[in-house]
Amino acid sequence: MKYYQPAAAFRRLCDAFDQMPGIGEQGAKRMAEWLMYQSDAQAFLDTLEQAAAMPLCQCCNLVVEDAGHCPLCSDPERDAQTLAVIAETAQLQPLLDSGFPGQVYVLHGVLSPARRIGPSALRLENFFSRVQQQPPEQLLLALTDTVEGRATADYISRSLPAQRSHSLPFTELLTLPTTESE
Repeated sequence: MKYYQPAAAFRRLCDAFDQMPGIGEQGAKRMAEWLMYQSDAQAFLDTLEQAAAMPLCQCCNLVVEDAGHCPLCSDPERDAQTLAVIAETAQLQPLLDSGFPGQVYVLHGVLSPARRIGPSALRLENFFSRVQQQPPEQLLLALTDTVEGRATADYISRSLPAQRSHSLPFTELLTLPTTESE
């Protein structure tokens, strides 16, 4: 008995979707089938290319329409002397809703050797450069209470003294909700 074997390009598309957090093999297959048979694949590709080309805010690492600073970082009422580091954009709104008055930096992930996510994947050099150029008086490491979150907080706290000539007060907040990609 012969079995149907999808084309290699379709299998690669499924594999690409499967790499996304929270998708899984079956979800990846459904997404690939939808993209191939139900959608305007070219419009999807164009949108994806536009999104991939969008610049990141130089201060917080969030996606912005134009190069420069986002509205959050440009807000003169935000306390520039306090900086919170969060892992994911999903943690931004709860942090803001809590009344946090300072600036924010989004890592877009946490260190995870098992998933081959190292400091360069998180663009930590950009973060260190930002702290050096605009040193806050207080740095809040608002990462989740996971092995990866703690490892990321530890890496940042150990790396910053090498980046700065004087000490910087740290407060670690490990109470933010865990997101799917962590």
